[in-house]
Order: sequence, then C-alpha cells, then structure tokens
Amino acid sequence: MKALFILFLVIIARVGFSQELVSVNKVTKDTIAIKWLPSTYDQLVKISKGATVSRAVSEKPINFQLVNFTNAKTWSIDPLDSRYKGLGTSNEDEKFRTLLEPVIEGSSDKEQANFVVMTNVIENMVNPRFQSILGNALFDTDFDRSKTYVYKIEVEGLDPIYSFVNPKERTNYLNIKVSLLLDRKKTVTVEWDSKIVADQSLGFFVEHAIDEPIKGSYLDDLPYIPFSTQFEVEDKISTVIDEPLEGHFHYYRVHGLDPFGEPSLHSKWEKIYVPLRVHAVPYIDTIRAKESERIIEVSASLLKPNPNVKSWALLRSESRDQGYATVGTYPYSDSTESFTLNGKPSGDHFYYKIQLINKDDTVTSMPYYFFTLDQEPPEPPNELNGTINENGLVSINWSAPLDDDIQGYRVFRGNHKREEFIEKTTELYNVLSFSDTLALDNLTSEVYYFVQTVDMNFNNSVPSDTILVLKPDTIPPMAPAMKSIKVKDTALMVSWVNSKSSDLQRTVLIRNEIDTISLTQDQTSYMDYIIEAGNHYSYQLICEDEQAN
Repeated sequence: MKALFILFLVIIARVGFSQELVSVNKVTKDTIAIKWLPSTYDQLVKISKGATVSRAVSEKPINFQLVNFTNAKTWSIDPLDSRYKGLGTSNEDEKFRTLLEPVIEGSSDKEQANFVVMTNVIENMVNPRFQSILGNALFDTDFDRSKTYVYKIEVEGLDPIYSFVNPKERTNYLNIKVSLLLDRKKTVTVEWDSKIVADQSLGFFVEHAIDEPIKGSYLDDLPYIPFSTQFEVEDKISTVIDEPLEGHFHYYRVHGLDPFGEPSLHSKWEKIYVPLRVHAVPYIDTIRAKESERIIEVSASLLKPNPNVKSWALLRSESRDQGYATVGTYPYSDSTESFTLNGKPSGDHFYYKIQLINKDDTVTSMPYYFFTLDQEPPEPPNELNGTINENGLVSINWSAPLDDDIQGYRVFRGNHKREEFIEKTTELYNVLSFSDTLALDNLTSEVYYFVQTVDMNFNNSVPSDTILVLKPDTIPPMAPAMKSIKVKDTALMVSWVNSKSSDLQRTVLIRNEIDTISLTQDQTSYMDYIIEAGNHYSYQLICEDEQAN
C-alpha cells in the first residue's frame, strides 16, 4: 500500500510526502484549467471544505507572494457536503460515495488514511466528474490571451499555493508509441511504454476500431492504471489484452489521461489482422481397404456451433513427421465424412492426416498409419547389359523398374541359356550394377546373366531378359602338323596338315628361324628353290587365330 501511495505522488508532482498542496495547470484553445491535489489525508479533508481561487495579471514573478491580488478575479469553491448529498444510486455514484465517505466522516487509522488519499487522488486524476464533486479544479474560460496570470489557491488551514500561466503557451503532451502482438491467432496484446509519459498521465484508455481507423470505442469503461506493489518488479511496458472478432483488421490506439482526467495524450492507430480460426479438431476414425480402394472415415469435434470450416484436405506421407502431400480436397458440409482413394491392390504403407481449412487457418489431425500386406511381385529390371575385359572382370548394369517399394536385386549366371542358373549375389544389391569374375583359360566362351527385383516384402519379380556375355579368346588355335620334306631336283618341298581351329586367321612358314613366308588359307605345301647343296635348313609352321593367339 505504501508503494502505491508513493507511486501516485511521484507521478503527479515528484514531491514525495510534501506538506504543501500540489498544483497542476493546462492551457487549451479556450480554457485555463487549474487543479490542486493533496499529499496527505489532512490536506484532503481540508480541500473538501472548499477553496478560493484568485487570478491576478502579472509577469512571472520571482516571489509569488509579492503579486498584488487586490483587484484579482476570484472564484469560490463550495464545500463537498452539498455535492456528496446529491449523489444518486448509479454504480459510479455508489463508488464515489464509498471513496468520499472517509473524507466526510474522518478516519483516525493512519494506514486507512493513506489508502483514502491514494484512492481519492487516483480517481481524481482519471475521472473528471469525481474532481468536480470533490471540488479541487477550476476551469477559467474568461481570460485575455495577450496577458499572463498568477493563480492563487487558498484552502483554509493550509498555506496558499500559486500557479503561473501564459495563455499563449498551450499545454503539449508526449506521443505514446504502441505495438501490437497476436498470440495463438486469437488475442491481441496492446503494448506501450507508460513510464515515458508517467509525469503527464496516470491512466489510459485503449480505443478499438474494426476494418477502418475511424472513431471506435474504448475496450473498458474504466481506465487502465499501470502501477505495481512493492512485491512486483517495476515494468515500464503496459499491456492490455483484447480478444477481437476474427477475420478482420483491427485498429488500436492509446489515449493517456492528463491530470484533469481528459484523454489528451495520443498514439497513432496501429493495425493488426486477426485470422479467422477453425473452431474444430479433426480426427481420422478408421481406414479400411476394399480391393484397390482405401476408405478413410473422418470426424471433427466442434468447439463452436459455427466452426468456420470451408473444406477438408486429406494428406499422405511415407514418413510420420514430414513429407506430407495433399491427395484430396473436399467441401465441408458435415462433421463426419468418408473419403475414398484409389491405389494398388496391396502393399501400400502410408501415414495419413486430415485437415480442416478456411481462408486463414488450418487445423491438422494426428497421423494415422495404415498398410496392407504386399502380395504383388515387382516388375523386373530392364535395359540389362554386360561387358567383360581381358582379365575376366564382368560388369553388369541395368535400369530400375517403376515400383516404389524396391528393396534390392538378385543376379544369376549360367553357362548355357537352357541350363540351371546359379545366384551370384550373397545379399540383396541396392545398386544398379554388379561385378563378377570369370576364368578365361577354358574352351567355354559364352556366359549368360539375368537379374530379379525384390520388394520390401521379399516378393521376387520374374527374371529380366537374359543377356549373353562373350569371354575374350585367350586359347591359341590348334597347331598344324608337318607331313614331309622332300628334295626335288634343286628344290625342297615342305608338306603339312593345316590347323582345324574354326577361328584360324592365318598360317606362316618360318625358315631357319629368320625368314617368314606367308601362306594362303588352304595351302598345304611349299617349294623352296633358294637352297644350296651341303647346307642345313630348318622349317617351322605357326598359325594365329582372330584374337592374335
């Protein structure tokens, strides 16, 4: 209570527990307003007995007590009693009666007296009617703007107080800066720094307009008064929370009440859009399979009779937490619906969500998992091809089928197309290639391969097309056989039997290991005329196949 009492005194005049009355004034276009406020309970009681206000023409003096008030204009303020007795039965009058009763009847309790001063001064600062009932304000409308004045306020039992006024200098108040925050799509928090204008304003009204920044209405009938107790951390930011109509632009501005209770301090209009929210919670009740159809039954729990829903949207993903895509949108007509999707007869596995949608908002259900056992084999690979190098390393490549649930591939090899093939993979390959090694030192030149696809449920496809891979030829051809060497006159005739290899490319005759003699494909003898008697001659036949073996 003491902290509150100190706070309102600091806001009014920063005078602490001064024993003098506090005076404030305000100059407008046609009015000079003078107000005097108590800082103690005794002063409040004395103010309630009435006052005399005198106005004298004077330059601003060094000492107000030297101003000549002989011909001053004078106003008399009647005591509170007559106005107190005239209070009616309205809620406001009942509140006034409660606040003023301790002033009329008196109080001997110090804590109660401090509280009476605090509550009376706060109400006096924010409610012009209350100050007129207490009788601590004067509104002078008959003055000469070319002159300056000194006002003297006299309350019986207290020292006079003075207020100098220059009518040419209108009272200006600080602007208030406002920010708006939207919380959870429904509440608007109006924030402003009330501490900046604490010397000029104790209370505030928040004005609100819809769709256009024109004159609106106050959010509350009573002003907002930002002060804290000694148990609270002082916060310079003041806030007022509103829950406005959805689907509209809302405009807010703050009016600070000056010491006379008039909304003289202003902020600019600030705009914020409050989205139209969906007032319902969607659920997926069940999903069932009917051949290739998936029937999704959904419902919505309505939070208001009009849930503001325009449409349903059905979402699907292979992952629980991401990757959802819309697979169907449907007009909203009821809180229970059944939707049908067409797909594979079996083997689907998806997470589903249902959404309720309007132009501004979306509410989504929790995910619902549904799958059917896959009994359909996948398609086989295509575009199978293979190569083998001179070291016997085989490379097999293929293209994946269009199935979306492929787990891997199996590779099979055979020496003959119609014999049993042997699987060469020891585990499922999840790449589109395979390497194999063959022995080349044998007479078998043809090797066959095919590949099968395996899906996530271990269904095997039919074999792919079988491809032939030819080994490189590393086997030399069959050697020719010497038949005879005969001397005929001055020549030697060499005879032989040719190689029977099918891939024979050429045969050559080598004499004395240095002379190479080319032969025709079917030639089986050769007459050597370049000989001399008494010399030795050697002959060798070499044949070569298509691979230069």
